[in-house]
Parts: sequence; C-alpha cells; structure tokens
Amino acid sequence: MRLAIISDTHFGDPMCALMDKSKKGVDIINDEMYRKLREAVGEDINYLILLGDILDDSIVNYCEAYKIAKIFFKRIKTDGIAREIIYIPGNHDFDVWHTVEYQVNVINRINKGLPVRLFKQSLPAVMDLREKSTNKDLVLPGVEEKKGTIKYSGLFLDNITGIGSPTHFNFAYPNMYIITDDRTILLTHGQYFQQYWSIAGEVITKIAKKDLQIDYPISIKELVGLNFPTNQLASSGVGQAYPLTPLIRKIQRDVKDGDFKDLKKYIERLKKYTDENMEFPILQSYKELFSDFVLNQIKKVIFNYIEEIESPRFDSGFIFSEDFENRFTAYYKSCLEEIEELKDENINVPDPDFMIFGHTHAPIPWNSGKVKKITINNQTRKITLYNTGGWLYRHDRYSGKEFCGAEIFIYDDINDFSSIQIQ
Repeated sequence: MRLAIISDTHFGDPMCALMDKSKKGVDIINDEMYRKLREAVGEDINYLILLGDILDDSIVNYCEAYKIAKIFFKRIKTDGIAREIIYIPGNHDFDVWHTVEYQVNVINRINKGLPVRLFKQSLPAVMDLREKSTNKDLVLPGVEEKKGTIKYSGLFLDNITGIGSPTHFNFAYPNMYIITDDRTILLTHGQYFQQYWSIAGEVITKIAKKDLQIDYPISIKELVGLNFPTNQLASSGVGQAYPLTPLIRKIQRDVKDGDFKDLKKYIERLKKYTDENMEFPILQSYKELFSDFVLNQIKKVIFNYIEEIESPRFDSGFIFSEDFENRFTAYYKSCLEEIEELKDENINVPDPDFMIFGHTHAPIPWNSGKVKKITINNQTRKITLYNTGGWLYRHDRYSGKEFCGAEIFIYDDINDFSSIQIQ
C-alpha cells in the first residue's frame, strides 16, 4: 500500500501556485510546481488523499473552479500518479460534500423511484494497515461496495477527466483514520478548529441547551449538522453571487494588503443611506446619533470578522493558541464518539495519537522538531499534530508573491510515514 496526502490547492483562487496563465490568458499547469508535486508523490500510488480546500467555491463560481480542477486531474490521470483518489472536503470546498450528499440521498434515490433519505452529515473513511488486518484497503462504513476492483466511487466527479477515462473518487467527511501497527492517525482538514467554522454550533448549543436533545460531547455528525448553514454559505455563497463576487474579492484582497479605502467608502455610503431613510419622526432629532452608532457597530463587526477569518492562514503560531487547543480538544472528544459508533460496523479504530491536517497553510513536516502536542483530559497519551501546508502564494503589497510551502505526506508499507517539503 502506498498513499500520498496533500491539501489546500485552492483551484480557482488566482494565487494558486499549481496553476498559471498562458500568454493568451488561458489557465494552464504551473510546470515547475507540478513537477515538484509529481516527483514527491511518484507514480501508481494506491490512493492520493485530498485533505480539503481542493476546489475553491468561495472564491469563484463553479464553472471556473471545476474548469481549473479538470486541468489538474487530467494531468494526474495522464501521468498515472494515482489509481484512486480519496477526497475529504474542507471549508472552501464544503459544497463538494453537500453535492455528494445531494446526489446520493436525493437525486439517485428519486431516479430509482425511491424515497429521499436524510443526509449522513458525516462519513469517516478507515484504512486498517496493521499486519493482522484482513482488509488492508479503504472502508467507507455503511456505503455499499461495488463488484470488481473498484469498491466505491461512481459519483459526480469521476468523469471530470473524461467519460472514456474516468478517475475514481471516493468521498469522506470530515475524518479519515489510518491505522498501522505503530499508530493511529486522524486526517481532517481542520476548519472546525477555527471560530468561524464552528461558531454556529457553539452558539446554538449555548442558547438552546437541552432543547436540542443531544448528548455531550456532541458527535461529529451533530457538529457538521449544527454548522451546516454557515459553512455552506461561506463555502459557495460568495463564489456564486455574481456580480457581487468580484467586488467582495477585491475588498478582501485590498484588506489583506492593508488598503481599507473602498471598505470605508462603502461604510460611509451605508451611513448616508441610514441617515436618509430614517422614517420615524420622533427619532429625527436623534438620527445622526443613531446612524453614527450603527456605523461604529458595523465597523466593529466587519473588522473583527476580517481579523478572525484571516488569522489562521500562514500563521504557524495559530495551533499554539488556547483557542485552538480548546476547539481541538472538543473535536477530538467528538472523534472518540465517532470511533465508538464504528464498533457497530465491526470496525475497531484505536484512539488516534497523531493528526495530519491542513487549513492553516503553515506546514509541519513529519520529522519536525517543532510539532505541537496536545494532552486530552490530562491523559498520558499526547496527540501529535502535523500540517500539510498549502499551494497558495501569499501576497504582500511590498514584496509581491511568496510561496510559503506545502508538505506532502507519504506512507508505504516499507518506510512507514514520511513527508517531503515543497518550497
């Protein structure tokens, strides 16, 4: 068995380092970056594991994101890099998971004349590579296996590389567990460790409390469900909101560069609009005071949101914050609940002692001496964290583009786990 793990390609984002523009403005592969990826991964691996934020539906519309992804996956297919792909969506491509759910539980069911089913919300992938394992291959619990050499796949993304030459995609969300004789590794994108992507669930559980009729710690399924509305909105809502999309993207880029001119301009116009549309005579004398208050509150919300939403990216210190550790601890407890549920499927997953995740674009190599270790409930076992980095350029208004590095994790039966840095 040979596996490779990558994340955060962000196909659709103009800062994607794996893609480039030809002289005619057509999207093409960045040959230098792709060569580094191909050489690190090798050829004919059993599974290429995509650990989230592969497409970027929050940046561009579906048409653009899938067009660029098609170029990449066709190259992967042509070069014979992977026999199959395991796709675990993140936050920027959360809508990929929603599309899988909708296809499996709505479209396919209706096409067969069957009643629509509830969404699974979550589906862990498991790979037990222990010497005594009787099934050293991918397992998707509760998913019907197909006859032949390909156990799963057959969903909407397979034919992105062509009907006559499909690529076999397997989908899980948000976790995968890889078990060896030496360790159990949790693979997840990592968005639920950041406030925005988990805040809906945190607020609702505090407000509704027992009315939610759930037990604590909440399960992974419940975590996904509680945060579904805000996650889907932020995943695809902006990217599909043309003609609003280009304006939002410009403001985001300006803010990243420290340019708040347009943002302030729009807030001032909002203030003016508020002043002109106060229709309550008794409040006319307080109109200016009220609109100023509204303006200040809007500024506070917007700037706090910007600060929070941008904080983890390229930030190697994010995982050392108390906020991160608290959310990781809560998430890990939910994973233990998921592992307990897997026993009903006769799948025995030991508690994870390692995690590989993405999201932050701050790589942590397998052999790094600066890994983060988190102790759960004062137990003796510590969870060691590794990170895949990402394939985006960081933009600086003074120095231009900078590539901060990706980490490709490799597993094979002989050498166990290792990682290769891409600089």
